[in-house]
Amino acid sequence: IKGGTLIDGTGRPPLANSVIVIEGDRITAVGEQGQVSIPPDARTIEAAGKFILPGLSDMHIHWQEWMPELFLAYGVTSVVDLESGEWTLDQRDLISDGRMKGPRIFTASHSLFGRLIWDSPESSIRPVLTSPEMARRQIRSFGSGRANYNLTKIYTELAPDHLEAITEESHALGRNVMGHLGSLDARQAARLGIDGLAHGSGIALATIADPVKARELRSFVRLGIAVDYPFFLMYHAYTDAALMEELIELLVEEEVAVEFEQVNTAGRWVPENIEKWSAEDTRLMQNPDLQYIPASTRDRVLYYQPYYQLSDEQRRLVAEGYLKRRDFLGKFAQAGGKVLAGTDSASFLLPGISLHRELEL
Repeated sequence: IKGGTLIDGTGRPPLANSVIVIEGDRITAVGEQGQVSIPPDARTIEAAGKFILPGLSDMHIHWQEWMPELFLAYGVTSVVDLESGEWTLDQRDLISDGRMKGPRIFTASHSLFGRLIWDSPESSIRPVLTSPEMARRQIRSFGSGRANYNLTKIYTELAPDHLEAITEESHALGRNVMGHLGSLDARQAARLGIDGLAHGSGIALATIADPVKARELRSFVRLGIAVDYPFFLMYHAYTDAALMEELIELLVEEEVAVEFEQVNTAGRWVPENIEKWSAEDTRLMQNPDLQYIPASTRDRVLYYQPYYQLSDEQRRLVAEGYLKRRDFLGKFAQAGGKVLAGTDSASFLLPGISLHRELEL
């Protein structure tokens, strides 16, 4: 590959007018033109005026069968499916074996949780945990057979001793735990051994000093709308700066990664993005080549109206909450925290382009 500007992801400056030699499935030489020997029988791809960079990874998606080409079109070559069913496992294997084209899929177990309004202890697919011993049995079952998940996924309303059992058992099997927190806050989860926070969940709850506002947020969690984004951002407006600093120190010390998913919070609730992104999405959804995307998904992708239904006070809180959340992200990264780029691509966000937006944010 000759003539492109190479950004190699190591932190080194971009390399203009680069040459990349590939033999089989391995890069064997990289350098400037004139410094790298090009084999005489090589097939050459001219890349002048283009940029070359490593494949991107979306660390939080929910796999749908229509997604693979869109991920690849935007350079996303690996994805983490945070709750993988049989269909995802089948497609993961097809891609891995070369029988299907798509990004490499890393999988996560069915969510483990303590209570949700739409589930019951009798659920055979996603049973509600009733004891630490039950949690350990579930983790062991996720590590066997063809599933062999890469991650353990936890969801809302877990008791502390349940989460502790999950992290201990998962770590014993060499598997990290990714959490969408509810009643437990980020401080508790970090001390109980969690490895990553999806959506930045638990951060607002851990940094709100006002007990009344904390109780209100917990009540929303119990209604199953912990990441209904306007409420999510509004409650970030009540976070305390000193508690934020303390939490950042703890998360860095405990090596807890955070997937903030700014694209979801900023896309529909921050005015400067709504106009640009909705216009771009409208053009994409009118593209005849993308009509294979289900109509219901195309409608939801263009659903930007909720922001305009907020009151003036709600908009003020959303804006303040977004700025505080962004401030937390910056300070966390500067302190050495591990930030994961994820989008929650499923029914509301288009795969691929949403990760580009996330990286820009």
